[in-house]
Amino acid sequence: MLFLFAWTCYYFGNHGWLTVAPTLLTEAGYSLATSLNFLIIGNLGLVLGAELGFFFTERMGRKLLLQGVLIVWGIALGTIGVVSGASVIVICGFIAACTIGLSVPIFYTWTAEQFPVRIQPSAVASTDGLGHLGGAIAPLVLIPMGFTWGFLAMRISGILTAIILIAGRRTRGRSLEQVSG
Repeated sequence: MLFLFAWTCYYFGNHGWLTVAPTLLTEAGYSLATSLNFLIIGNLGLVLGAELGFFFTERMGRKLLLQGVLIVWGIALGTIGVVSGASVIVICGFIAACTIGLSVPIFYTWTAEQFPVRIQPSAVASTDGLGHLGGAIAPLVLIPMGFTWGFLAMRISGILTAIILIAGRRTRGRSLEQVSG
């Protein structure tokens, strides 16, 4: 249940940025073309984030790295909603996308490590799969909230996910049998 709730909370903000942000940006006065350009440029951070995982994941441990990345993600999204402005949207959007690229593979791996080996695939599939309900409700909740409150809600989802994950086990430096036994 812990990981189902964590994935649901995470996907709420993740899909908020990746799918709802253009609507929130157009409602804030940016043209659709400008809004999409912000996301195109910002989402280049997905590539950098995925590559950063190669350097940091084993050095820092998945739990603490994931929690830190989620907090940075939340701060970046919240800053867009409060500060606004084209440069803030591009820079904080790039940071938000970078943290998504970094966090998703770590989140998948660490989720699997919380379960016995024999059920890892189904545990990850069910918690991640059902967690997408958070993404499904994101537009229904975020669009009526508007630009500022929508981005602040995305921020809260990142920070709340980091808090939820406090209850997960650390797995750094442990063998697979120790982790999932």
